[in-house]
Amino acid sequence: MERKLAFFFLNHLTAFPHEKLEKMTALSGDPEELFLLHTEDLLKAGFLLSIAECAQYEACRDEEKLRIMYEEMQEKGIRYVTREEEEYPKRLSEIEDAPFGLFLLGPSPDWNAPSAGIVGSRRCTAYGRDMASFFGRELARKGLLIVSGMALGVDGYAGRGALQGHGRHAAVLGGGVDVCYPRENIDLYTALKEQGVVVSERPLGRQAMPYDFPIRNRIISGLSDVLLIIEAAPNSGSLITAELANRQGREVFSLPGRAGDRMSEGTNRLIRDGAQILLSPEDVLQRLGLQVGTDTVNRPRVRLNELEKLLFEELGRSPVDTETLHQRTGIPFTVLPEILISLEIKGLIKKEAAGGYTRVV
Repeated sequence: MERKLAFFFLNHLTAFPHEKLEKMTALSGDPEELFLLHTEDLLKAGFLLSIAECAQYEACRDEEKLRIMYEEMQEKGIRYVTREEEEYPKRLSEIEDAPFGLFLLGPSPDWNAPSAGIVGSRRCTAYGRDMASFFGRELARKGLLIVSGMALGVDGYAGRGALQGHGRHAAVLGGGVDVCYPRENIDLYTALKEQGVVVSERPLGRQAMPYDFPIRNRIISGLSDVLLIIEAAPNSGSLITAELANRQGREVFSLPGRAGDRMSEGTNRLIRDGAQILLSPEDVLQRLGLQVGTDTVNRPRVRLNELEKLLFEELGRSPVDTETLHQRTGIPFTVLPEILISLEIKGLIKKEAAGGYTRVV
């Protein structure tokens, strides 16, 4: 078996904790040798395996099936890189529990560029939405790679902001890269295939489970030089990501909020406990030793086709829903979403949390 396919095999053992897989690999010497072992060999070596682990391990030890899955993956335009390959992000390879390999959909960014993870509440307020978009957009304009989890709320708005800033965005999913989750962010997911990258360590076709997200979060922080927390309730998963970032030696910035606001309780506590206070993009740039004054991304001149112009002229500062836009412009519903996504990516409009679209400029 080729070494890369052996790593591919490890990524399919989702029932196993990462630490156990590392120990199993160390026992055998390398992934290729591990593939040759049966569950009986592992049990004799002292590993305690659950029924689910035994069943999955034996089911995945099918070389022909693995080859077929690998070929199907390539046909979908998805790449798989192991932590031994050059395309694997160096920053991520340095964390203690680095994934064995990553599935990538979309063009790889410059993984060596300075990067900022932006995460926060799924049920963010208008303040959180605006701040996530603002920091994603402005930091992307300065050349930072923006990393998030493409979740509802803060993560999604940060990703859209990065694309509006004509920068690069890496969205780390809890499930397979071929499964858009959540479906509400299909516009962002579609855009990332061309202007960013979707990342996961989970095999294709996997629907994300609740326990996948804390595991996913170590990749978000691992890909980031600094981590920005934009709104977080007391028990928010973003606080887990902040803890992981601290363990990995990443600087954590936290956006302050009004005392008593539930969505700011977690971020205010982080500041109390030692996180850097996040007041402006300059705070992040200075921490990374980057120039504050000018944009490092060359933003292209925005050009609109006739339908984009027609739609843009119907928008203002008050939200307008798609039904109204259809009635005013006569643009078919089959075409309308594509035009709205294009205008949003160009940084001219934004989707409001309560629904509808407004102008940004």
